Amino acid sequence: MAVHSLAEMKSYAAQAGFSGTLPAIMAAIGDAESSGRDDVVNAIGCVGIWQINQPAWKSSHPEWTVEWLKNPANNAAAAYAVYQAQGLKAWTTYTSGEYKKYLSQATAADINLGDLNPIQAGKDAAGAIRDTDSLSTLATIVTNLFDPKRWIRIAYVLAGIACILVALANMTASSKTLKTAVKIAEVVPKP
Repeated sequence: MAVHSLAEMKSYAAQAGFSGTLPAIMAAIGDAESSGRDDVVNAIGCVGIWQINQPAWKSSHPEWTVEWLKNPANNAAAAYAVYQAQGLKAWTTYTSGEYKKYLSQATAADINLGDLNPIQAGKDAAGAIRDTDSLSTLATIVTNLFDPKRWIRIAYVLAGIACILVALANMTASSKTLKTAVKIAEVVPKP
C-alpha cells in the first residue's frame, strides 16, 4: 500500500490527460475518495485512488483488473476514460462537494514528475512502459503552454535572462574601457 500526496495525484492526473484546473480537481477527488491510497477496494469493487468501479467497467475494459487499477498511473488513465464518458459527476465526492475541502491544497501542490518512481510513473514490474496516448500527453503540454499563469512565469524568467545579458554586456564594456585606460596610461610619459 502506498499513500500518495496531492502533488503526486495531480501529476498522475496530468500524465493521464487531465489539463487546466482538472489535475488539481482530480487530486482533491482522489484524496476525498481514497485518502490517496492506491490499494483501496471498497465493498462494491471500486478500486484505487479514484475508486474506479471495476465490475461496472470490466466488460468494456477487460484490462482494468483489480491489480491493474491499483497501479496509480493506470488508475489515473482509467479515471480519465471515466471522465471522458461521464464527466466529473462520476465521482460522488465531486457531486457531494466533499472534494472541495482538499481543493485549495491540491491547487497549491506543485507537480514534480521526477519524484515519481518508474513503477508509479507508468512502468509495470517487468519494466515495460505501459501503453500511453502520446497525443493526449502532447495536448496536455500544449494546453499548459497556453495557460496565462505559466506565461507570467515565463515572462519573469525571460526578464531575468535579459537582466543577466545586460549585466554581462556592461561588464564587457567596462573591461574594454579599463583596458583602453591602462593602455593610454602606459603611453603617456611619466613626469
